[in-house]
Amino acid sequence: MIFQLIRTRQGDDNNQQVLAMKAFAKKKRLTGIEEINQDLTPNPNYKNLNQELLKKLNAKDILIIPDVSTLGSSFSIVIDVITKLLKKNVEVRTAREPLTLHPKELNSQTFLDALQFSKSIEQFIVTQRASRGLIKRKASGNPLGRPKGRKSRTTKLSGKEDRVVALLTDGFGYSGIGRALKVNRLTVRAFIKSHRLKPGKS
Repeated sequence: MIFQLIRTRQGDDNNQQVLAMKAFAKKKRLTGIEEINQDLTPNPNYKNLNQELLKKLNAKDILIIPDVSTLGSSFSIVIDVITKLLKKNVEVRTAREPLTLHPKELNSQTFLDALQFSKSIEQFIVTQRASRGLIKRKASGNPLGRPKGRKSRTTKLSGKEDRVVALLTDGFGYSGIGRALKVNRLTVRAFIKSHRLKPGKS
């Protein structure tokens, strides 16, 4: 049998996953696909989810996933479940990347070579999850990054106003204060101006 895995959190829009799966199935002319849905809410335990997945699959089944990051939050989890799927004689295909892992390749050089790309896969997983988080935040109407024109409330000199004033009173310039407090003179200048600091009475 052919299965496709959809994992979503409550409130997520899984249309992109579904569309990717449909496009892949149409391209490969796959029919009679059964959907496996798993909820990632609130905090996913991928090991438990993967165990449930393994119980549903039998030898010679084909599992289609959107991408490798669907199987886990780290490279070790992904490799663990892929290895178990291949040992169970289940073929794994990804819809978004040209990746097909066949059981016959479990002990082959091809699969061993794939392991060499662990860092690349790990980075891919991190990038995928970060981009999904940004897309979800943007879709909910939350602005990304620091609002334009707004400066950080804390700087390297935050809490050192009295020290800066004391140095100003002693006749130190921006460069001198910067050396004393181990910050750039431009940082000192901006801090003094933004906080309207002036030398005290000597």
